[in-house]
Amino acid sequence: MTGRLRYPGDLSDAHWELIEPILTTRRDQRRAGVPDIGRPPEHNLHTIMDAILYEVIPT
Repeated sequence: MTGRLRYPGDLSDAHWELIEPILTTRRDQRRAGVPDIGRPPEHNLHTIMDAILYEVIPT
């Protein structure tokens, strides 16, 4: 993940490796059986999780 400012509350790469399989499996389960139409996701799940943590965890 490059090209943006890192914050102290951002997930480390080691933490992301633990969380990423759970999130991508859930996303794939939700899309299963649905025609693959529409735009592909625009945002990286790692970036989304960092944004959520930035909002909910006080620094």
